[in-house]
Amino acid sequence: MAFDEIRFPAAISLGGSGGPERRTDVVITGSGREERNARWAHSRRRYNAGYGLRSLDDVHAAIAFFEERRGRLHGFRWKDHSDWKSCAPGQQPSAADQAIGAGDGATASFQLVKSYGAGLRNYSRIISKPVPGTVLVAVNGTPTTAFTLDGATGVITFNAGNVPAAGAAVTAALLALLLWRGGLSRPAGAAFLVLLCVIAYCCFCSRKSKGSPQKSVLSAGSEDDSTAPYYAETAPVQVRAPSLPKTEPPACFFHKWTLF
Repeated sequence: MAFDEIRFPAAISLGGSGGPERRTDVVITGSGREERNARWAHSRRRYNAGYGLRSLDDVHAAIAFFEERRGRLHGFRWKDHSDWKSCAPGQQPSAADQAIGAGDGATASFQLVKSYGAGLRNYSRIISKPVPGTVLVAVNGTPTTAFTLDGATGVITFNAGNVPAAGAAVTAALLALLLWRGGLSRPAGAAFLVLLCVIAYCCFCSRKSKGSPQKSVLSAGSEDDSTAPYYAETAPVQVRAPSLPKTEPPACFFHKWTLF
């Protein structure tokens, strides 16, 4: 999969919903016992950005982003506003937030990770798309800047002469984005069509409510053309808003999975 180092519009993703999902098979045996098998080693994330579409300008921005990515062809960066720091969302990142390894005197490169859990079944998630300029690193609690960061993989490499000594704790803080791709081949189509239907309905009702209380002949062509007439009641009517089904906002083209 090709990947574009570009972020999905934050104003739209802020209103989106979603989070991690896992695939676990549960088999109930004849005795009533359950056997469980985790099919994925890592969680994947699904988001619905339809909640973030607040105006036609938002729809336009989403369509433009969709076309530029060629639909599902190219991945992009996505910001999960509920989980994008090495600490809790309301806290300030610290270089001691996440343990990313221990020195052995020879290893210079370490992968950025974020751990979840209180110690019973901790899960470490690989961070491959950190925000450049936000990564803080410490060795044995002492902050250091003697390293380089690969922003496309999330790997930090200590400079020569600054490799962590054996047993030294290497920790880091970061702001991260998700590696992401669109999942559908249509961008926000349902949301756009619903909006157009509501507008068309309102325009039609407005047209019916004008004029005198009589029938007039209209045509599909010009006003003087009566070759294809149809009749429209022009008497004032009570206009009621359309009754739309109570469903969740439609999923947009970017309603799919992350890779990490």
